[in-house]
Amino acid sequence: MPVRRRPHAVRPHPCGNRNRLWCQARKRERDAVRILRIAATVEAVSLTILLTNLLTIHAKPITSLAGPLHGMAYVTVIVAASAAQAAKGVRWRALVPGVGGLLALRHLHTTQNG
Repeated sequence: MPVRRRPHAVRPHPCGNRNRLWCQARKRERDAVRILRIAATVEAVSLTILLTNLLTIHAKPITSLAGPLHGMAYVTVIVAASAAQAAKGVRWRALVPGVGGLLALRHLHTTQNG
């Protein structure tokens, strides 16, 4: 006896009745915020690793690994904050070394939610 499957529900377009260009811009904005969130986390964690290493054993391999990682995360935060132009002041907050990405994310979150 064959198994009867339920018919698939037709899902509405994720952008509703908006046009396609608006939908693409919204997707780029979400992608930029996602990249900003990841890069801000990597930036803060790598800074913590660098400062902990500096205050404790000062191992050169840790510095040579975490230093460039922190630098690339910092540049990625600046680029992603420039791409996420949802709120004023996000780009300026992203320029703060070490915690700029977290500040930019917090500013984005507060301006979008209230």
